[in-house]
Amino acid sequence: RLSSQAAREYAVEDLLGEWGTLVFGQPVAAEIPLRVARSIGVALRAETGERVIAESVALIDRSSGEPILPSLAAGHQAYRDGWRAYRDQSFSKAEPLLRKAHEAFHQAGSPLEPWALLPLAGIDLTSGKREVALQRYDVIRIAAKRSGSRALAGCADWGTGLIRFRQRLFSESLSRFLSATAAFEAS
Repeated sequence: RLSSQAAREYAVEDLLGEWGTLVFGQPVAAEIPLRVARSIGVALRAETGERVIAESVALIDRSSGEPILPSLAAGHQAYRDGWRAYRDQSFSKAEPLLRKAHEAFHQAGSPLEPWALLPLAGIDLTSGKREVALQRYDVIRIAAKRSGSRALAGCADWGTGLIRFRQRLFSESLSRFLSATAAFEAS
């Protein structure tokens, strides 16, 4: 059995990214990853209450034939490719892709918009822009509260904890890490 985090990552990065690649050239083939992502979204919602996958697939369904669909498809491709570059620590390649994904998700009203900010905050943190990263984590935390996403809140708290640790603010760092741990265990 996959963890909820692994299932969410697989659905968002692999399946919805593949959908974005296929939807205009091979629309029948694009239905396959979308169907699997839909199933993962239903399972995550039932098991953990996490709605981001189910809501992302619902947005794709509602956008069929709408002018926003090409931008949404491009956003999913950019998100997938940006995360891959981020994981490879190729930040100069990841950043423009993740910005493109964030903008596309913002325009489409996608629940993935704050998720695209996470690696951008990580890039800011890595490049020494701690205050910018903290601002992003605050935006992410607010979005997590609005959406009820414990996993997203946990990611924001973990990032903030790292920054506070580097700033030698150990009590706040510990508080954020404990909050993140509780959120991850609940999601």
